[in-house]
Amino acid sequence: QGTPEEESALPMIHRADSYGRIPAPHENDVLCGRGGSINSHPGNITFREWVYKRKTQYNLADSKRDKTIVVNEVLDLVRSVRPPGRFLQKHNSGWIEIDDAKAMAKISQALREGAPAMRAAHGKKATKRRSDSTRSPSPPRRESKRRAKKRNFDDYVPSE
Repeated sequence: QGTPEEESALPMIHRADSYGRIPAPHENDVLCGRGGSINSHPGNITFREWVYKRKTQYNLADSKRDKTIVVNEVLDLVRSVRPPGRFLQKHNSGWIEIDDAKAMAKISQALREGAPAMRAAHGKKATKRRSDSTRSPSPPRRESKRRAKKRNFDDYVPSE
């Protein structure tokens, strides 16, 4: 997210209105969604190049912390260009900026594409989740009101 000065330097068509709607993305924005127009947007092309250069580092990382460092690096790259790139999602007739959590999820997903083949090529196996025997048991789930009513109704035996 750019500074107010950077935002005001953008042509009106690229600025967010008071509701956060952006009429048109600029060349550094990364567009979320599917389709040829999104894939061919200049910001998405640059984004894919940055992701490609970091896929090996991300997919061979030993910890979630190391992966988060790679994700933040890409996020910082998008925001460091001038004008600053934003992660935008189509909304009605315009665009809205998504929050950091969604942007990081998009980056992580892009970095994971082709991960099994990459790990196999580097002789690294996917990390296994803990087995049920070593996992601590989760607390029992609370019964919903609807289920409790149904159970009570099913157990009801009319008196004669």
